[in-house]
Amino acid sequence: MTASPYFGREPFISWDKKKFVRILLFTGDKRDERIPDVPTLREIFDKEKVPESSRRVADVILAAESFGRPIFAGPGTAPEHTKQLRSAFEQALKDPELLAEAKQGGWMSIRRAAKISRSSRTGYWISPSDVIARVKKILSN
Repeated sequence: MTASPYFGREPFISWDKKKFVRILLFTGDKRDERIPDVPTLREIFDKEKVPESSRRVADVILAAESFGRPIFAGPGTAPEHTKQLRSAFEQALKDPELLAEAKQGGWMSIRRAAKISRSSRTGYWISPSDVIARVKKILSN
């Protein structure tokens, strides 16, 4: 589960207030301001000197989280249409009412297309075969 739904809906809101659960680590790129004392997976990896190959396995398994819930256009969409769609989406994200509602509900964090595109280039399809074999083994158990 990502942080947005955890902090944005029940029963998680009540669980958090009642200290019913204890968050051990956060898999995001940087610490979440709502849980500032919770280390990131990267921090733990650094502290424990986890080898690069194991870090890559974690990257592949957790890649979907970095994408969030992206909005896609179909294959063959003309570049000018993609540009228009991105522009319209960026404009919507400047709407103060939309942003206030999203913040109040805790249900939306925003990632720009360029960041998602960068993340996708370091994911599954360019990982070494030994990393993919380990991921398959882990996910098949």
